[in-house]
Amino acid sequence: RRKKQLTLEQTAKLDEIGFPWNVRNERWEHCLKLLKEYRQEHKDRWPTQNEKYKSENIGSWCMTQRRRKKQLTLEQTAKLDEIGFPWNVRNERWEHC
Repeated sequence: RRKKQLTLEQTAKLDEIGFPWNVRNERWEHCLKLLKEYRQEHKDRWPTQNEKYKSENIGSWCMTQRRRKKQLTLEQTAKLDEIGFPWNVRNERWEHC
């Protein structure tokens, strides 16, 4: 089956209420925001693998970003680089010993 197309009016109404057109991207941005908040509270460290923050498994999200680095968009990679995201955890641990 083909998906039905929305009219311009329907699209406009959904835009007015802030409908998330790209759910995956919305989720990614939400987790990035949480990571930034986490770093504001914990300036001396990054989340551990199983660490939760505000009911989100932020540690697991970080691990996923490392595993999927080649699949991230350039914009996503740049946003993580901006906050000093440690792509290689082993190197990060070694440098802080």
